[in-house]
Amino acid sequence: PAPPPPPPPPPPPPPPPPPLEQPQISAEARRGQMLFKKLCSQCHTAKPDGIGKISGPNLWEVMGKRSGTLVEMWGGQSERLRSARLLWDDRTMLAWLERPKDLVPGRTGDT
Repeated sequence: PAPPPPPPPPPPPPPPPPPLEQPQISAEARRGQMLFKKLCSQCHTAKPDGIGKISGPNLWEVMGKRSGTLVEMWGGQSERLRSARLLWDDRTMLAWLERPKDLVPGRTGDT
């Protein structure tokens, strides 16, 4: 008798899932990221975890908080910022970024 025919080949594997879509970032947000990297990231981080760098706290979720509170949580001190009692909202943050000395006289920047 003739040998039985070979079994059929297995079916091909399913195609890989499509890549996850990256969220679309607006041109304004992209510009903000670039400005933060250029002007702020030397001293600060802005990530969901971590405490920051030696000269500045992590600014993740800073909006809605009082000035100087993240520095204290991070273990640093900024009497100037704490005593200013600024509330970080859109208006205050924009004013701070444009002219920090108008909000907290003394030194340039936030150190």
